[in-house]
Amino acid sequence: MKFNNMSSVIRSTFLVAVIGSTGVLLASCAGHETKDPGVTRVRANLTELQSDPKLANRAPVAMKDAADAVSQAEQEQKDPSVTAHLVYLADQKINIARANAQTNFTEEQRKALSEQNSQIQLDARTREADSAKRANNMLQAENDAAAIKSSELKSQADNANMRNNQLQAQSDSINQKNDALQAQLLALEAKKTDRGMVLTLGDVLFSTGRSDLKAGGASKLNRLTTFLAQAPDRTVRIEGHTDNRGGEALNQALSQRRADSVAAYLTGHGIDAQRVTAVGSGYNSPIADNKTEAGRQANRRVEVIISNPAVAAR
Repeated sequence: MKFNNMSSVIRSTFLVAVIGSTGVLLASCAGHETKDPGVTRVRANLTELQSDPKLANRAPVAMKDAADAVSQAEQEQKDPSVTAHLVYLADQKINIARANAQTNFTEEQRKALSEQNSQIQLDARTREADSAKRANNMLQAENDAAAIKSSELKSQADNANMRNNQLQAQSDSINQKNDALQAQLLALEAKKTDRGMVLTLGDVLFSTGRSDLKAGGASKLNRLTTFLAQAPDRTVRIEGHTDNRGGEALNQALSQRRADSVAAYLTGHGIDAQRVTAVGSGYNSPIADNKTEAGRQANRRVEVIISNPAVAAR
């Protein structure tokens, strides 16, 4: 009886041990199950692609298709051939996603370079246009300045021509006036000398031994006054002369008084006294022989020397 019970215990213990060992072995085998290397590879390839900053966001649709394909490949399959096929599909999806992303990245770079090149060309054309505009503005400014200068020079030339015309007109007027005055002097029987035009007034102006003008002797003096009024630039020197009868002092005084009388007549008729000089020369400047009556009569005279315009200007 005791022997039978002991045998039962031994058999039970053995079965428990066997069953425990089998469970441990099965558990050990389950813990060391290996994943298909193709699945690991496609997951690594996908992760690498998703981590690439230049490609990760360049083809979102294809990238999602690749991720879905990898997830399907990672699903446990009873048939290894199905897993291999899913790995193949995942590989293709990843390659497509990478190719699309690379194409899009390259296209974006091309567009960026194209835009950059276009901007560079635009900037260059803008600089050329600005440079040409500045050059044109400078040229226009130079042309405007030249036009203003030309206008100023033309205005100066016009003014100079106008001034010349005015001077010519004045010169013509002066010449005409001088010609008219010269005609008047010729009418007074004045003679041209180095001292000026000399008008000789004979002794008809005065009575013998007197210095007051005769009433009928003022005809030439009136014409002389008219001439001097029209020629304000001329001055006159009045010289009194006598014959040699009588003493020197007497004749000197008489010639001075006669010159003064003519000067007084002129100034009394509006001629400025500053233009008139009266000098008595006595009998020291005869023009004829005092031995004859005709000669003495010629020596008894008053000479009016009318200055030339040049002399008056000096």
